[in-house]
Amino acid sequence: MYRCYSCSSLDTLDPHPDGPYVTCGDEYCSPCGRFDILNDQISQINSSLAALVDERQGLRSQLNNIHQSIVHRLPLEISTIIFSLYVHGLGDPENPTPRKLTDSPLVLGAVCRTWRQIGWSVPYLWTSLTMELGPRIGPTRIQLATTWLCRSGQTPLSIKLYNSLSFEK
Repeated sequence: MYRCYSCSSLDTLDPHPDGPYVTCGDEYCSPCGRFDILNDQISQINSSLAALVDERQGLRSQLNNIHQSIVHRLPLEISTIIFSLYVHGLGDPENPTPRKLTDSPLVLGAVCRTWRQIGWSVPYLWTSLTMELGPRIGPTRIQLATTWLCRSGQTPLSIKLYNSLSFEK
């Protein structure tokens, strides 16, 4: 009998079950051998799949450049008006304030590269900043506020600071 190199169990499929027990350095029992073959095949398929996913992503970028949607073909002025309506709503254009956090120009920038380029370059979208002060404010929020103010350019600003801490008596 032979002891499997991988699992150390006796190979019961040995044609000479009454024979002496031998440990073979490179021998695998049938299930362990098949298991290793399957693992190798799965690794090869995963590598092929990763290469296909990368190729598809490259083609998707090319397709987006060749076959732009109607949104990407709009004149910049129209896109800017639409973005402004999204961020500020139909409120007073002299006193712009976002309706809620999800109406932030950051959300527009998360859609695609073109929207990000438009959104980041239109100062009017960045004229209102609401920020909570308190212990949770850290370097990331300070950097976000700094970037926000830089993107607003020379436009008039509406800045609202608040503290949501409740004080106990």
